[in-house]
Amino acid sequence: MPIQHLLLAATLLTATLAPAQNPQNDGPAQTFTALTNQYFDQYFHFNPTAGTSAGFHQYDTQLEDYSAAAVAAQQKFLHTFDTRLAAIDPTALDEADAADLLILRNNIKSQLLSLEVIRNWEKNPDNYSSGPTGSIFTIMERNYAPADTRLKAVVARERLIPQVLADARKNLKNPPHIFTEIALEQIDGTISFFQSDVPAAFTDAHDPAVNAAFTKSNAAVIQALKDYAAWMKTDLLPRSNGDYKLGADTFRKKLLYDEMVDTPSTVSSM
Repeated sequence: MPIQHLLLAATLLTATLAPAQNPQNDGPAQTFTALTNQYFDQYFHFNPTAGTSAGFHQYDTQLEDYSAAAVAAQQKFLHTFDTRLAAIDPTALDEADAADLLILRNNIKSQLLSLEVIRNWEKNPDNYSSGPTGSIFTIMERNYAPADTRLKAVVARERLIPQVLADARKNLKNPPHIFTEIALEQIDGTISFFQSDVPAAFTDAHDPAVNAAFTKSNAAVIQALKDYAAWMKTDLLPRSNGDYKLGADTFRKKLLYDEMVDTPSTVSSM
């Protein structure tokens, strides 16, 4: 989720993961710090790729759960924290904390808008192939640990990717035709990424057991992606008749939550 990563970067400055205080007994600033820590503990549970990107490598072996049940659980989590954060009076915070509170609440509202209104998890088949691909790339792109250690994390994530593609078949309802066409255009490059780029990134991994596990998990991902491509072409594409437009109100809210742009739109629909 690239936009969310940018927005969360500022809020992460307050998320020191210090021992949690009791929000019931502390002042507004302490309450906000405690809630922010608690929020990110749970946020990274739902978004382990973001955890890896932020340098919290305990999440490296985890992958986002794309199931409908996980989406519902994430919505509940976001609503709960938005309610708790709404109880904090921003005027009782210093300028930096008040800004972080606004950023965090806007980010939560943006996530809820995406999950509950835009619902790309039901509309965009590319999410299910490109999303896990990005999760693997976050482990490849930086040498933050020895190659064998990072490759173990790749294997752990790759073992979960076929389930993501199975969830796609359950979740996708009526995608816009262009969304499915784009996913099909992307899929060959995604398969090539696993065929060539991922193995090339770990040529300095020397543990035989890890390499053997990677050969197996990577082959399974490649086959799962090929099967997904065939399913999109023969099953999903013919019934992809959904509308891609957000509508003026939803577009306005996205601009407000993601960019803090509140200029009224003169366009009737998006």
